[in-house]
Amino acid sequence: MTLNTFHYAGVSSKNVTLGVPCLKEVINVASNIEAPSLKIFLEPFYAAKQENAKFIEQELAFTPLHTVTAAIEIWYDPDMRTTIIEDDLSFVEEFFAISDEEVEAKMHLQSPWLLRLELDRAKTIDRKLTMSYVAGCIAESFKTDLFIIWSEDNADKLVVRCRVLGGDDKEDDGLESIWTLDTTGVHLKSVMTVDGVDFHRAT
Repeated sequence: MTLNTFHYAGVSSKNVTLGVPCLKEVINVASNIEAPSLKIFLEPFYAAKQENAKFIEQELAFTPLHTVTAAIEIWYDPDMRTTIIEDDLSFVEEFFAISDEEVEAKMHLQSPWLLRLELDRAKTIDRKLTMSYVAGCIAESFKTDLFIIWSEDNADKLVVRCRVLGGDDKEDDGLESIWTLDTTGVHLKSVMTVDGVDFHRAT
């Protein structure tokens, strides 16, 4: 371990806090490792060439949305079927040119305020992300709370448009709403003795 630390001293991508500190973490079975890392060996096909290994790297890499986002804008754009943003006009009108009953049913629920995300093309291509995949991940995170449309992968600008869906007509997700209390201090024993507190679930 010490020998590895010595050899990594001139490599900028390596964390050199290894050696003895790392050995102490192993011996003490530390739950919070200071510099966690993995060395992943690949199958022969992927190990033979850098571009093949890069494909696996892209599959494993965690990509937060902000790392591939070039710009975030909020617009007041009240007409749902068109837009005041010239760069988005063509794909917005194309989307609404084909009638969809589900979309039509939610038109009155859409907020006039628009969240517009413009993605960085180079970073998106480097991570092999498609517009439909990015938009799908956003939609999955917010379930029925957002209405999302997006530009094509070959468009001049890669844009995702999001509108909040409001009102009481949203689909019922089947979950019962409950109230909980969050505190800034901790005194579990006192909390558990208060009438009305479910002490079996207090954390």
